Amino acid sequence: MKQVACIVLPTYQEAQNLAILLPRIFAQQEKISTHELHVLVVDDNSPDGTQALVADSRKKYPNLHLLPGEKQGLGVAYQRGMAHALAELHADLIFEMDADLQHDPNLLPRFVQSCNEGYSLVIGSRFAPGGATPGFLLHRRFLSRLGEPAGPPLWRPARAPRLHLGLPMHPG
Repeated sequence: MKQVACIVLPTYQEAQNLAILLPRIFAQQEKISTHELHVLVVDDNSPDGTQALVADSRKKYPNLHLLPGEKQGLGVAYQRGMAHALAELHADLIFEMDADLQHDPNLLPRFVQSCNEGYSLVIGSRFAPGGATPGFLLHRRFLSRLGEPAGPPLWRPARAPRLHLGLPMHPG
């Protein structure tokens, strides 16, 4: 039996994006031989039909799961999703992605491979070497860069492993 890699996707009014994102994520399965890919949509009772879209998409993607709940913020949604992925889906790997199409599913095989090579923490960041902000308008890039150094140290993913966890950082 293959190990389980679960992508936790918090959503609120992301039905349009999920229709694009889910096929892109599940297309990566053919490139990942070591793990069975699961997607857990953690939806905060979106009024746009997100949950109905997930229910309908389960016919095509049996490894698609839905965890509904009250809107309590992104952090709580990630916590709920990760706890569910561990307890109910018995995930061996957990990845977090936003459903706003800013995270590239094509990187999933590379992340899984890094875990298979022994890395216990893999971070994809627009601020890491080789990272990018494709499609960001100039003001969005400015805001993203401006907010990065202002946050608490662990909110700076590109530097967190090296400076705060004592882990080496290797650009992939």
